[in-house]
Amino acid sequence: MQVDTLASGGLLLQGETKPCKPARAMFRSDTEVCIIVTEGRYHQVRRMVAALGNHVAELHRESVGALTLGELAPGDHAHIDRTLVGSANT
Repeated sequence: MQVDTLASGGLLLQGETKPCKPARAMFRSDTEVCIIVTEGRYHQVRRMVAALGNHVAELHRESVGALTLGELAPGDHAHIDRTLVGSANT
């Protein structure tokens, strides 16, 4: 994957007229990468990876803004108060 292309903020997705904001990519293994985006376009991560000639087999969101999953198990849920909801946009 071309990490420099993601970091540049110049990646233009198919059907879009405005390039993506810069994203950070950190490889965890030969087949796993952590991508941090600061905007939420429709299927953005999948489309960014496809634009670079790769394929997303599985996608896992770890956080939204300041909200993180922490130790929450797959399929579980947690109650959050209204003050935390606003932090998802920061």
